[in-house]
Amino acid sequence: MLILPVVIAVLVVLPYFVPHYIVAFLMLLFIYVILAQSYDILGGYMGYVNLGQSIFFGVGAYIFGITLKMGFPVPLPFLFALGAAAAMAVAISFPFFRLRGFYFAIGTFALANLMFLIAYNLVITGGPHGLFIEMANRLTISYYAIICFLVIAIFINYKLERSKFGLALKSIREDEEVAQTFGINAFRFKCKALVLSSCLPGLAGAFYLWWTCYISPEMVFGIDITLIPPTMAFLGGTGLVAGPLVGGVVLMFVEEVLWTKMAYLHRATLGFMLVLVGMFLVGGIMRSKRFIGIWGLLKKYVK
Repeated sequence: MLILPVVIAVLVVLPYFVPHYIVAFLMLLFIYVILAQSYDILGGYMGYVNLGQSIFFGVGAYIFGITLKMGFPVPLPFLFALGAAAAMAVAISFPFFRLRGFYFAIGTFALANLMFLIAYNLVITGGPHGLFIEMANRLTISYYAIICFLVIAIFINYKLERSKFGLALKSIREDEEVAQTFGINAFRFKCKALVLSSCLPGLAGAFYLWWTCYISPEMVFGIDITLIPPTMAFLGGTGLVAGPLVGGVVLMFVEEVLWTKMAYLHRATLGFMLVLVGMFLVGGIMRSKRFIGIWGLLKKYVK
């Protein structure tokens, strides 16, 4: 019962006792887990594999940076980032929800690559040189903000799993035509789910720039930010509240070891993890028989 409060308390005081490298690593881990949790709204509950979560992350980051450089006071650029990510979700829902399955996944992945090219070629985004904002030490502030977003993302998925809205998404996942026959407006629910899954990535992108003071197209629309969140969800178990969290922790620590010890294997990690899940962990770690018993014991203490 005390495990969750202890974990939160440790995370809150951690920046005062560990090197900045550890805090920065945890920040990056939390951002990826937020994206993975947001991905799971569509990918896990609704069954639409969205490879474009980086779109909302990148749009939020760039809109925040551009509006901040235009002279808007600090609270407003964050709101602009949130609004831009949600507006982007609404805009792409009309053409993209005409696609299903493999075509939807490829379409969202292609759009993420298109956003990379747009950011790479526009002057207002800084082009290939990237976008800079005023330098300052904002690591601690951004760290606490990202922790709050992570808690909100986990809470959203927790409530979604137990709500009528979540049940409607699951029915769409099982059979969209049957769901519509029983009175579920599939497009409306899909659009709401996409907007919901875009908000936290948009804010996370804004705080990422607020922390790093610099972004480039590769950093916010690149292959890592595009593929790591879905891989985390697949590894941990899609459609489960703790799935993206468990998958995120495992994947990031494996990547960190490879990055420091065998950098040339870093890019192969995602492919290796996906092959591992496909061959030995169908359904993810959280659904493996060996993990279910351990997780059952942990849930008693969490509750």
